[in-house]
Amino acid sequence: MEGKKLLIVYEYFTPAFRGGGPIRSLENLVRLLSEKHQLFIYTTNEDLGGENLAVDSDKWTAFDQNVSVFYSTSIFRKKLGFPAVFEEVQPDTVYLNGIFTPSVLLAPLWYLKKKGFPCRVVIAPRGMLQAGALKLKKWKKIPFLFLIRGLIVKEWVSWHATDEQEKKDIELVFGKEQLIRIVSNIPAFTAEWKAFSKEGNKRLVTVSLISEKKNHLSLLKELREVKDQEVVYDIYGPVKDKEYWKLCEAEISQMPDNIHCAFKGAVFPSQVSSILKAYHFFILPTKGENFGHSLFEAFGAGVPVITSDQTPWRNLPAQKAGWDVDLNEKGSLHGALEHALSMDGAEYREWAEGARKLAERFMDQQDFACAYERLFFY
Repeated sequence: MEGKKLLIVYEYFTPAFRGGGPIRSLENLVRLLSEKHQLFIYTTNEDLGGENLAVDSDKWTAFDQNVSVFYSTSIFRKKLGFPAVFEEVQPDTVYLNGIFTPSVLLAPLWYLKKKGFPCRVVIAPRGMLQAGALKLKKWKKIPFLFLIRGLIVKEWVSWHATDEQEKKDIELVFGKEQLIRIVSNIPAFTAEWKAFSKEGNKRLVTVSLISEKKNHLSLLKELREVKDQEVVYDIYGPVKDKEYWKLCEAEISQMPDNIHCAFKGAVFPSQVSSILKAYHFFILPTKGENFGHSLFEAFGAGVPVITSDQTPWRNLPAQKAGWDVDLNEKGSLHGALEHALSMDGAEYREWAEGARKLAERFMDQQDFACAYERLFFY
């Protein structure tokens, strides 16, 4: 077919789902571009946590029209890896997703630089350069970033930032001379929606990976201080950091009788929108998101959000869509939670409509196809 060849490299791809937002971004991306271009995804045959996927490994598998996926085993990556895939595909552009996985970034960059960059390269940090993310295991990350700097040739390597803040993060780590294009992630969005009121106890939900970065612990500590009403709080998502989850479980075990907290486990992305309909508020006091697919799905479902100011979704109270709190400001998370729990039916409906309107405005402002064409091919 006519069109360009794009080789996408990331650690996880559908049917993997525990890796969170990047998998959903990439799936939405390939469906967007596949009508005009040939897309190839080089990934692993595992999900987050090491569980093997039920896929054909070490061979190309058709995913959709003009989309093929290579689910590699660890043996393949050690013996042949990216060079073998690259030479077979001969892409016009290579799209590297993530920063701190050697097989995703270091190995491809090293090989392409050795070959004199026979194609364009676009790197998507996927939020890994945010200040909050870099503070976690910093001693491991600094040497890694030093190696990456030595492999980047700015005439051939550009960057994909999903918002202005991520652009600043890239410039802070790699310098302002980098070529950076801002293109938003492609979220899931349901066209049909109807405002409704949920009666009874306030129901709160979080759908995300469970790790220190997502900051479940801060919310659990705040919930322990709620004394005057019954609250349901359900947590969905895979446990990425087992030691962190033990701290969360200890906090849950000390909840007062009026706080009913339950862990629901990992769910498929296709289930999220239906899950959200059963809750009043979505809460994720994250230390950093470059987009936040679950946040956007909450807005789209008309579920007001309590999150931090470390996401692209800002000035939420002014839009009556939720709260973006400063985690460094004592009492800010508590204040948002207190406001949410005190709402009557009429005020809640107003904020639910505000959340939905935020999602609608965002989608109306996007031309994803044009933006991604420019990012990869022009």
